[in-house]
Amino acid sequence: MDTDHSSDATVIVGRVDARFLKDRHPIIVVARSMSDGKEIDHYTVLHDSGEYELLVNEGEYYIFAYADKNSNLVYDPGEPAGQHENPKIVSALAGGVIHDIDIVIPETGMKIEVPYGYEISSVKPQKLYSRQAGAIVNLDEELFSEENGIEGFWEPNSFFKKFGGNIYFIEKYDPEKIPILFIHGTGGTPRGWKYFVDHIDRTRYQPWFFYYPTGARINNISYLLFWKLLNLQTRYKFDKLYITAHSMGGLVARSFIVNYGQWNPYVRLFVSLSTPWGGDKMAEYGVHQSPVVVPSWRDMQPEGDFITSLYKRKLPKYVNFYLFYGYKGNRNPFQHNNDGTIRLTSILDSRPQSEAKMNFAFHEDHTSMTGSEEVLKQYNAILSDYDEKPGAPPHQAQGYLKIHFTYKYDFKGVIPRPLLILTPLDKKGAEISTYLSQEDN
Repeated sequence: MDTDHSSDATVIVGRVDARFLKDRHPIIVVARSMSDGKEIDHYTVLHDSGEYELLVNEGEYYIFAYADKNSNLVYDPGEPAGQHENPKIVSALAGGVIHDIDIVIPETGMKIEVPYGYEISSVKPQKLYSRQAGAIVNLDEELFSEENGIEGFWEPNSFFKKFGGNIYFIEKYDPEKIPILFIHGTGGTPRGWKYFVDHIDRTRYQPWFFYYPTGARINNISYLLFWKLLNLQTRYKFDKLYITAHSMGGLVARSFIVNYGQWNPYVRLFVSLSTPWGGDKMAEYGVHQSPVVVPSWRDMQPEGDFITSLYKRKLPKYVNFYLFYGYKGNRNPFQHNNDGTIRLTSILDSRPQSEAKMNFAFHEDHTSMTGSEEVLKQYNAILSDYDEKPGAPPHQAQGYLKIHFTYKYDFKGVIPRPLLILTPLDKKGAEISTYLSQEDN
């Protein structure tokens, strides 16, 4: 198990600009260690220009990317490539995030510091799944197997090395539909939302799925969610998003909303199902008694820093929050009232209850909530209540801006993302920041 080492890893994030390529092929982004025999520490797969994440150990790394025309994970002759700053070695200390390690792949490619025939991985998966936000998949694919979900809990680093953490689509983006982001809970995968997906109005809504290792620290996962949504919003300019989360996914969602709300004023509706809002006593027991501690257990401790931090700030007023829970629990008289997994005293913690528009109870257990006809019926009723008319401006907006910007100096091929900051003249409103894409004008 790799649970004891997750806090030692460093995440390298950046963007690959491959707009110059005429043909679309998988883009492989690679971290090559400069201290361990120049071995590959991690690679990731993109389906287009955009964001990437690499998970590396402490050390120095050469970062490059190339278009893998035959999907064989080998850098072959004729495959366009690019590297970070011609090149610049990236130093990674233990833990944390290294930002803005950007790469440009010109149409004809450039000379990089690895030879043709260089093998990225001796393990050749049957399919190269893109780990870039907005990749289109099918929920029945092996990627979302129960075994992979369990690995994400017990071995979060191993999971991230193989699958990353990503927001997946099951259809092309449609600006006429409202996106609903589904976030699974501990040991889960997006496949667990299939009943919901099959019974919502797909002419009005487009399902998105956040797939992540549930054994990782929750604040790290909420930042990953922010990073993925930031890139999707920059690309598609959606003005509203609904979030639906099960179990621990609700903690991820709230952490994302309260910590990054400045950049996400488009989150309008948040529905949690069976979320342990007050933490989990069993996780606390595991931290103190288990020989192997799952990192997310530390965050689930009822009196721990993470649970306490969730309520230092309230949800923004424009986020309509609904709390769903089941009461069909274990009838053992020696146990607290529960939903079969989590104590009801945690699910019904007074802090989130005080912010909820409404609490809904169902004769379901912790697992059956995502496959319940009664839960789905109430969920669809809430969607109808908050379904805004197509083309309506965001309810907090007072007008529109027309923006034009130009670049006045040489960026050596790497164009940074411009950041638009809206600062209110009075003290009542909050500052809003949003990134613009390189193609915006």
